[in-house]
Formats: sequence, C-alpha cells, structure tokens
Amino acid sequence: MGGIFIFLSKRPRKGITYYIVDRTYKEQGKLKHETMLYLGRLDNLTRERKNELEKNLKELKEPKLLDSFYREINQLGYKESLYLIDDISIKEVLDFGDIAAQHKIFEKLGICEIINKYSTKGGGTIDVGRLAEIMAINRNCDPCSRRKLPSWFETTVLPILLNIKPSVVNDKLFLRTFPYLQEKTTIPIQKEIYDKITETFGIKTEKTYYDITSSYFEGKSCPLAKYGYNRDEIKGKVQIVMGLVVDQDGILITHTVHPGNTADVKTVDSMNKRLRNTFGIENSTLVVDRGMISTKNVKQLDIDMQSYVFALKLQNQERDIIDALRENLKPIDDNTALAEVILVDNSRRKKYVVGHSKDIEKLSAEGFEAKLKRVEEKLKKIKSNIDSGKHKWTDKRKKNISCMLKTEKVSKFILPEFNDVSFTFARVTKTIEIARKYEGVFLLSTTEIGLKGKEILQIYREKDIIEKAFRTIKSEIEMRPFFLSSDTSVIGYVFICALAYQIRSVMKFHMKKCDSQMSIEDAFEILNRYKVVKIVVEERGVQVFRKVAIAGQKAIDIINCFDLESEFEKVSCLNSV
Repeated sequence: MGGIFIFLSKRPRKGITYYIVDRTYKEQGKLKHETMLYLGRLDNLTRERKNELEKNLKELKEPKLLDSFYREINQLGYKESLYLIDDISIKEVLDFGDIAAQHKIFEKLGICEIINKYSTKGGGTIDVGRLAEIMAINRNCDPCSRRKLPSWFETTVLPILLNIKPSVVNDKLFLRTFPYLQEKTTIPIQKEIYDKITETFGIKTEKTYYDITSSYFEGKSCPLAKYGYNRDEIKGKVQIVMGLVVDQDGILITHTVHPGNTADVKTVDSMNKRLRNTFGIENSTLVVDRGMISTKNVKQLDIDMQSYVFALKLQNQERDIIDALRENLKPIDDNTALAEVILVDNSRRKKYVVGHSKDIEKLSAEGFEAKLKRVEEKLKKIKSNIDSGKHKWTDKRKKNISCMLKTEKVSKFILPEFNDVSFTFARVTKTIEIARKYEGVFLLSTTEIGLKGKEILQIYREKDIIEKAFRTIKSEIEMRPFFLSSDTSVIGYVFICALAYQIRSVMKFHMKKCDSQMSIEDAFEILNRYKVVKIVVEERGVQVFRKVAIAGQKAIDIINCFDLESEFEKVSCLNSV
C-alpha cells in the first residue's frame, strides 16, 4: 500500500456545504478514496455537536484535521473555540475611569519620578512615588482610612497600571511613606511638579492666590494641634492651620502646614519669599484677603517690590480715603459703585479703589443688627439671674461679661456699667452710627496702577478660587478630621491631600482645554461609572478584560478628553495580574 492522505473536504449540495474527512491511498497501483468521518454542516454548529466532532477528529490522530476544522468554523463566523454561558464567569469588576484619568496625569507630568528624585527609597519594595500616587488617587475617588487602602487598591486597575501585586500592599507601607514627605523634600517636589505643569500646558503664572484655613483634630497628642481661631466652627477641638497657593486657573502651586494657633498675618512674608525665591514666581500679582494684611506685611511686600491686590481693614486712615472719594462713586452695575485714586505709600505709587455694594450693605446691616440683639438677649438673661438672686454677682462674672462682648466683637457698640449689686448696659449710638456709615463699603489697594477699578475688583473677587480649593480639600478629598498623632504623619498626610487637589485641578484645566463645560465633580461621577470587567473562561483558563460602556454624549466626551481608550489598551493586553 502506498502513501495515505487524510484531509477535510467539502461537499456542496443544493447551496449547502457538507464536510467529511476523506482518506486517499493507493492499492495495487490504483488510487482509492474512503470516507472516514462524516461531519455534516458546520454553519449551524451547536456546542454539543462541536464537542462531539472535536472528540471524533482527535480519535483519528491527525492534528492537521483539527486545525482545518477550526479554520473552517472561524471562516463561518465562529471563534477558535465556542463556550457556553455557564463556562464564562466574571472574576472582578475593577474601578477604571476615574483611576485611569488621574494615572494619565501622573504619567504625563512624571510625578512619581519627581517624588522619587527627592525622596530616599522608602515603603519597602514599593517606591515613595507610587505609594503617594495610590494615596492621592484614593483621596479623589473613594477616601478611606489607611487601614482600608489595601482593600480599595485591589478593587481598582492600579495594580495593573502600576505593576504592583495587591498581595505586597499593606497599610503600614503607607504610614512609612509620610517621613519621606516632609517640607524639606515636598517644597522642591512641588516646585518641579508645578514647573512641569506650566511647561506641559503652556501656563503663564499671572496671579497667585494665597489664604489659610484650619482643620480640626480628634485627640490632642499631636504637637502641631493647638487651639486657635476655628474656621470649621467646631468648638472644643484642637486644629492645624494649612495654607494654599493657587494660580489664576486654580492649579495648586504649593502649601504649608502651621500649628493651630498661627495667625493669618504671620504667614504672608514667608510664603511670598517661597514663591519668589524658591519657585521663581516674581512677576505675578499676589492676591490675599484683608485678614492677611498688616502694616508690617505691606511694608515688606513693598520692599520686595511685589505686585499685589488686597482689601484693607477699615481703620482711621482707610476711612479717610473712603470719605474723600464717596462723592466720586460711579455705578458699574445695578449693585456696585466704584471710585479710584492713586496715592504714594512706602515710596510706591498705588491705586486705591473705594467700592460700595448694595447687597453687602443689606446683608451687613441685617447681620450687625441680629448680632447686637443676640448679645443683648444674653445680657438680659444674665442680669435677670443676678437680680433674682439665682446667680451671685462676683468679679469673675463681671470679667466674663466683658470677655463675651470682646468675643462677639461688640464691645465698641454695647457698653456695660457695673455696680455693687448688678449691672446695666446700653447701645453706644454714636459708634453704631459710624459703623453703619461704612456698611457695604470696601477699600482695595493695588500696585497695578494701570488697571481700571473694575478690573481690580474682578481680580479680587476671583480669590473665591482659593475658597473653593479649601472646600474641595475638606469635603471631596475629606482631609478632616485628623486621627494622626505625630507631626511627621500630619505633614505627610496633608501633602497627599494637596497632591490630590493638584491632580484634580490639572484635570479641570485639561477639561477646559477640551472645551468641556462640565464641572470636575460631574466628571468624576461619570468616570466612576466606567468600569473594567475581568472575565474568565473556565474550560481553557483564559482571562480577558472588557470595559463596561457608559451611555451618553457627555460620557463619550470626557472619555475622549482623557484618552482613556489608550489606558484601557494597557489593561486589556494583559491576561492576568
């Protein structure tokens, strides 16, 4: 017998193709054919029929037959292998959209590399940069405690994007990161990050907005935690003070951490010197609130020849300027009127803008009267208790009344008179009339004398950008309250929160460049719904990633804005983590 050939052949009949396995061989010099296996139609193949055919083909012990079989069913629209729905299981659903968008910013700016450049390797096998990225992204997506971070990390695509196995991540790694993120290292880190931001996005730093806020503590063991002016309106809590500087686009430049009893005015000079000497930002206009301003600060800013715009507290000298310009007030809209003058102060020519707002006047008048009535009610109650004999009249009680008036900031407007058995009180009419004369009136000062009054007012009003930054850090990023006990941990943790806001602000700027009118909060909400599903085919041990689509044009626009398809490709090209 000569050579034997076994192959898959087709038999078309009445428009339908049938398949058989033929054997060709020579016997006594003659070519003969034999059908070894009838396969039938393959265009309507069921799973059970496919399994049966695969088994029969394997019994023929001719590997090329299976290759031909798979090639044919692929051409007919099948994959190499067919699976029942029962064979497919979803192993994991991973957070992707909001994670990948932030990771994209980290990569684009090289933030991990910058952090590692200034930080000695820490955190065990994982570098400080990647640990900082994990923590910062978490603050923007799903803020949680340090102990819950490893579990959260495992439910995201970060293990794939950062090439970190979840099994090596534990909460102690994050705590060990904080000592490497102290002011000595974070200032040069923030400088290089901001330099990279301005270079990458073509930003010119024209204005810098600076302000401070407080954040309260649970516990009293941290040395930085002190009692002070509490902006959170939480009584009986120690706090820290945090300063932020953002540019005209709301992008974070740098931050500071101070003890909780630090006064606003004591932080201005050091921050201005940091911006000028360390960050090289010398030609921008510094915008601060009136609470930051003191005679000493203004003098130092003038010595440094720093450009600025700020509101002034209405002391005697400022009131003289207002009184001189009142008659020159001209409306710029239905609510606000302005007047301006150029004067010399500290050997510099400055423009002073006097303004009056009808809305502010109304609110101020209502608030002022409500405060006076509230204090008067307290005094009436105290007096009633003393006159009835319920409370004793002592020197301590006199002192408490005086302290209350100072705390409520009405000691100029309500005057108590003490006697041997009780006290009386009355409003100081003349002082109240003078105060009401300046309700709704404000005074701005700037070195930018070429600007018009309306432009100066607009710049000052834009300081709301820093207030929004504080609200975001406290609410969305959830910086407060603190449960940390050491200065080192607090300073490191605040840096992570500031970094989270910086990434958030860069994302917002990037969206603006994409002509998106969506708020960053809405963007995060949409991106949070963009998931990646890890699918496993049990029969063959195959693992694949598929994205869960988001409906709507807004979702499509935000996904395209951050080019998340390219990030998905990094995930989908891997079969396992």
